[in-house]
Amino acid sequence: RRFNLPADKTFETYIVGSCNQFAHAAALAVADFPGQNYKPLFIFGSTGLGKTHLVQGIGNRILQQNAASRIVYTTAEDFVNEMIRALRFKRMEEFRARYRQQAHCLIIDDIQFLSGKDRSQAEFFHTFESLKNSGRQIILTADVLPREIDKLEPRLRTRFDAL
Repeated sequence: RRFNLPADKTFETYIVGSCNQFAHAAALAVADFPGQNYKPLFIFGSTGLGKTHLVQGIGNRILQQNAASRIVYTTAEDFVNEMIRALRFKRMEEFRARYRQQAHCLIIDDIQFLSGKDRSQAEFFHTFESLKNSGRQIILTADVLPREIDKLEPRLRTRFDAL
């Protein structure tokens, strides 16, 4: 089952060049064996290099191989906004279940958006740990290296920098 994952973004429609060969190879390894390689996978690069297409391709490939997989794709901005709504309407248990129990693979685009958002970073940290400890796949993108994300909690920076 796909959550917010466009079906048209696949490896077959992704253009591989010299600047993204390694990211493409890592993405294929994750897509073919989720939860086994690159746990988690962190892809960074400048805007317009195809990070979003690549990670959506991973989600679609996983679904091709196992239609019962639950892929949750979102942007960090939408993660924050969804968390704010969950807090406001007292639905944090549903929010946590969606990200921690229901997702077989969590894909978060533009993770640098969590910069300076302490409560969202804390919630994401616990989500990250829950998924990682249960052997599920986490995939993150950013437009900069983890160490260049300003106002990022040290415990998240440590996990991202280790990738």
